[in-house]
Amino acid sequence: KIKRSTHCYVCNTCILEFDHHNYWIRCCISKKNRGIYLIFMVFLFISCAKNFIFSVCGLFMPEWKSPIEVLSHADPHLRNTITIVNLSFTIIFVMLLIHKVYIQTCNFLLNRTTYERFFRFGKLPFQASMIKNN
Repeated sequence: KIKRSTHCYVCNTCILEFDHHNYWIRCCISKKNRGIYLIFMVFLFISCAKNFIFSVCGLFMPEWKSPIEVLSHADPHLRNTITIVNLSFTIIFVMLLIHKVYIQTCNFLLNRTTYERFFRFGKLPFQASMIKNN
């Protein structure tokens, strides 16, 4: 077995620097695509922030045309209800996403994986410092 490799039971393959298996993008996050995955998470956060801003503008600025109102001439009460539900889901999702981005950024900067951080115990030989982790 190669050092820092782990078997993924979903893909049924051995992955070098296995971080986790992601069901959203249907592949393993590993050494090859960890940076791209972090960029994906940041852009997902930006998209959620845009959704949050549109929802708040739709609630508190009646003259502002939300995307829901532009597409369908909805009743204002229905529009406000849809906007509040959308805002609630966005807030919950953003809170979870902030935690995920924080964990992935820390792992990326410390050259660790989520698997090594949470599922292995004891000091690993490559956790000496950032310079020695390569």
